[in-house]
Amino acid sequence: MRFKVPQDIDREDKIFWFVSFRQLIYLLIGFFASYGLYTSVGKLYALNLIESVLLWFPLGIAAAFAFFTYQEMTLVQFILTLSEQLFFRPSRRYWQMGSGEPLVSVTQSFRLTEAPAQVLTGKEAVASNTIENLAALLDSHGTKSS
Repeated sequence: MRFKVPQDIDREDKIFWFVSFRQLIYLLIGFFASYGLYTSVGKLYALNLIESVLLWFPLGIAAAFAFFTYQEMTLVQFILTLSEQLFFRPSRRYWQMGSGEPLVSVTQSFRLTEAPAQVLTGKEAVASNTIENLAALLDSHGTKSS
């Protein structure tokens, strides 16, 4: 017997026109917060148009949380990713060869001097069989300073 396997499992199910359950919850929370502010402040003061619009601001924030997406991330995911990037991860540093100053130790005095470089011949390179000579050869990129 064959079964129908759903293909698009990452998409949320729409329960009311184009609104998913998560979006509906956000909108209801924003609506009830705005309506509660509007009725409680409206009983105490005579509201003009600007104050009425400002009291419905929580509904606008809830609508942003419900419908805003950036690079296929919801606003909640975007805020959490941004806060993780800003507060918990170190900044990335990229190294480019030949750019900037050489690394200088703060505890030791260092003076950059340029000495004439001497190129090793093949026989001298083969004759140096100790690890120190080989390491010096590799560090100097084939040139030996005097």
